[in-house]
Amino acid sequence: QFAGEAVAPVLVFYGVWKLSGLAPAIAASTIVYLTLAAWSMRRGHDLTRIAVGAAFVVIQAVVGLASHSTTVYLAQPVVLSALWGVVFFVSIAIGRPLIGVFASVWYPFPAWFRASEPYRREFGMQSFVWGLVCLARAGLRMWALLDSGVGGFVVVSIVTGTPLLAALVAWGIWHA
Repeated sequence: QFAGEAVAPVLVFYGVWKLSGLAPAIAASTIVYLTLAAWSMRRGHDLTRIAVGAAFVVIQAVVGLASHSTTVYLAQPVVLSALWGVVFFVSIAIGRPLIGVFASVWYPFPAWFRASEPYRREFGMQSFVWGLVCLARAGLRMWALLDSGVGGFVVVSIVTGTPLLAALVAWGIWHA
């Protein structure tokens, strides 16, 4: 599901952009994402996550269409990724590591364990790694967009997208 949501809209955007230009590419990639979101809803996946993702995609489309800029359209998720990196670091600073919050959604850790030092240490370290990855990926994607253009951005996005995030999740499960 994540791979589809992360990769399919980017590939559709690139293909349609090359053939027809910015506005049709934005429309096509938005439709692909919203179709995948509707499919996820029918399968009973988390409605809040789907709604937030869909809202971001619609806002990204509106800003991209209003700006008439491919760079502005593609830079928005890069900025969001950088903000996620900052949020991971802030979560550590306030003693509620974000990876621990996410892990608690999938596994019901008892309250006494969530309040323990080992929990904060492990998930604080994992949140730190995720924060670094988000910031590094954002920087690399922005560099690719500004230096290599849309083609370079698409390649970097795909290479550093699903494979990297799957590896991080696998590492986090193994390490915890």
